[in-house]
Amino acid sequence: MLLAQAEIRKRGSKTSVSDTTEVKNDKLPSEAEEIQIGEEGISIRTKDGKEIKIGRGESDEDISLDEDKIKIGEMEIDLEHLKDSLKKEIPKIKIVTPQVHVHAGGEDIVKFGKDVAVEEDETIDGSVVTIGGNIKVKGTVTKDAVAVGGNVWVDSTGVIEGDAVSVGGEVKKESGAVIRGQKTQVSFGPKGLFRFPPLVGGFYGLAFLTRIIKIIFFLFVGIVVISIVPKNVAKVKEKIRQDFLKSALVGFAAEIMILPIFLLLIVTIIGIPIAILIQPLLILAALILGYTGTSYFIGEKMKERTSLKPPSPIMTLVIGILAVESILLLARIVGILGHPFSPLSWILTFFGWAIWYLVVTVGFGAAILTRLGTRPKEVNLAAVPVNVTKNNVGEKPSTPEI
Repeated sequence: MLLAQAEIRKRGSKTSVSDTTEVKNDKLPSEAEEIQIGEEGISIRTKDGKEIKIGRGESDEDISLDEDKIKIGEMEIDLEHLKDSLKKEIPKIKIVTPQVHVHAGGEDIVKFGKDVAVEEDETIDGSVVTIGGNIKVKGTVTKDAVAVGGNVWVDSTGVIEGDAVSVGGEVKKESGAVIRGQKTQVSFGPKGLFRFPPLVGGFYGLAFLTRIIKIIFFLFVGIVVISIVPKNVAKVKEKIRQDFLKSALVGFAAEIMILPIFLLLIVTIIGIPIAILIQPLLILAALILGYTGTSYFIGEKMKERTSLKPPSPIMTLVIGILAVESILLLARIVGILGHPFSPLSWILTFFGWAIWYLVVTVGFGAAILTRLGTRPKEVNLAAVPVNVTKNNVGEKPSTPEI
């Protein structure tokens, strides 16, 4: 114990004491009556009532206490050995070890839209990761602490054995805190720009927010497509109306053949640019156009069979997209209500994804059949078919009267 205190003075540490006379003169209490070692630091009381304290955060050296040893800077002292050595000279030795709670299972902690707090008497045997939340470490994290869209705060009693990483936030460290790995922070724009508000429902809350963002994105893309190429969207929609099953089969077959065609092209030198550049663009264009055309088709069906009367093709498309995405959105809302509603949320999620996949597949097939909405060419819907009748041999066919 005394050697440890002498080592601290050699390193130039700052010691907070109630009576510093003997310490300043490089003397140690020769008649120590009681020593206490605890979470707050080290306390030595002499027979004449003088008390010397070395507290946490009061010196340049980091002082931490585990169940079997005390660390002062880089020095480690075995508590049992210390106790046995000092019992001969000092009758009263009290070592107060903290009660450490270890997170069961040695598993990582991952949270969505929630803050994570590691308490002072807690040890997380793994990594702590939060997306859309902050991490506050007062105890010990044996691996990494990673916050995406939040801050990592390490208290004076906190220890992170691995890296402390913040993406879109900051890594803050109090005096006395320990980060044994790297301290990394990646900020984009103003502080807190990527910070999500605390979400009700945890995972389902984040899933609900994600679904809302996706719906807004699909609406934006659909409106842009129907505004730029309305005739192409109309032809895809018409193909779905005429050949729904055929469009579904062609779309499903095309999805299966995407990878084989890509591999076939990639093995030839001429086909490499097509496989890398042209094929992905064509697939993306067909998916976007097909999704827009199918949603427009659904919007028209709802217009025919409900009281909804959208005044324009764009509003018809909006109604169709909302109808396609409504079941998945409802599933996220039900999930937020809590565990008793989880089975219903799973059922709705299954049907929602099944409908979404069918919409994408049918649209994909229709876009392929119409060559991205460029076929068939424009026809005059007002034209009347001509009936050709055979008269006597050698006579020209007669044209019926209109």
